[in-house]
Amino acid sequence: MRVFQTEDKIVESGNCLEIEINGEKAIAYDGETIAAALIATDTRVFRCTHRREEPRSL
Repeated sequence: MRVFQTEDKIVESGNCLEIEINGEKAIAYDGETIAAALIATDTRVFRCTHRREEPRSL
C-alpha cells in the first residue's frame, strides 16, 4: 500500500498488483481502474482504427 499526499489530503492506495500491458509488466493497485493503470505506465494509445490506423486514446 502506498500513501500519496496532495496539498490538502492524504490518499491511500490499495494493495499492489502486477499486471501485463503489451507484454511488459506493470504495477497497479486494488481499486484502480484499468485506464488509471495505463496512464500510470505512460500508455497513451489504446488501439488504432481499422480503416485508417488512427490512434485512439483518452
